[in-house]
Amino acid sequence: MTDIIMGDTARLLLFFAFSFAFSYYSNIVFLKFIKSPGIRKNGNSQERWATSSKPATGGLTFYLVFLLSSVFSFFFIHDGNEVPGSSYTGLLASGSLAFLMGIADDAYGTKPMLKFVTQVICGIIMIMTGTVIHFFNYELLNFLLTVLWVAGMMNSINMIDNMDGLAGGISISILLAIILIMVFSGLSGDIHLILFVSLVASLIAFLKYNLHPSTIYMGDTGSQFLGNLLAYGGIHYLWNFDCGTDASDFIPALAVALIYIIPLSDTFTVSWNRILSGSSPVIGGKDHTSHHLSRLGFSDNKVFLIFTLTAMFSSFIGILLLLSDFFYGLFLTAPLLIGLVIFGILLSVTRIGIKK
Repeated sequence: MTDIIMGDTARLLLFFAFSFAFSYYSNIVFLKFIKSPGIRKNGNSQERWATSSKPATGGLTFYLVFLLSSVFSFFFIHDGNEVPGSSYTGLLASGSLAFLMGIADDAYGTKPMLKFVTQVICGIIMIMTGTVIHFFNYELLNFLLTVLWVAGMMNSINMIDNMDGLAGGISISILLAIILIMVFSGLSGDIHLILFVSLVASLIAFLKYNLHPSTIYMGDTGSQFLGNLLAYGGIHYLWNFDCGTDASDFIPALAVALIYIIPLSDTFTVSWNRILSGSSPVIGGKDHTSHHLSRLGFSDNKVFLIFTLTAMFSSFIGILLLLSDFFYGLFLTAPLLIGLVIFGILLSVTRIGIKK
């Protein structure tokens, strides 16, 4: 058993090192040779806090690492004899579709409805390949919740990508939570774990160039792909986590809310505030929680730290909720209260910012 654990650990470290090095040097190459910024609206972003146009090549690196880690893990770990399940095929298909839609959006700009239809198709692909949230007793409701979750997460990561480092830091926090839950659940040899570890490495390398003052963006190419991936990981290892308790349906849902609290809270508060002001919730603007924090005097890097540390703290509570008996008797009080406090603070920041 020890030899197996050591072998899995060494393998994960190898994939991490390879993915980090590949991403780090790929970003250098892209910065040197790609002259077109790959950003629509003629450099005039309605959402991003920074005003200058920069290459939106981060997403390309994520997708390449995704493909390479999939190929390497299949041929060099499973020796080509074990075929990944249909759900992984669905991830490859939906992830590729999200990536292509992101490229089109970065290059030409796409209508919100086209983006939404593409996101719905990504959700349908997951359902058809066995990736479904099991929350309700009625399968149709589970299908609807799955599509809503996939489309919502793809939009949420896209919306949180409005300031240097934010989307990358939040994605790392969520992926680390999923990785820890997989490891403590005895899934250290799972092909998904290799993929998630590889993408964490790629994201860390990306942050070298995306923290303020950034030199590259991930673009819709990256945010749409990451949103699809994070939705997939959340379904398999959070929504459908077996707690073995009478409250087994509610506890995973609460853990999801805690681990994904930043993108979910930001999407809700921004959409709610836009509706209250009579604006369209799908038209971008500089009215996100991060923007309001910046107006209150916080630097871009301090906003990044606030969001990332908050996400990691909330994720830690979510992990404890799933893996520890400590919260089982208190799950309606402690974790729920923590989540509500974080959400309330983020909502208050936006309301204060609007009044100012």
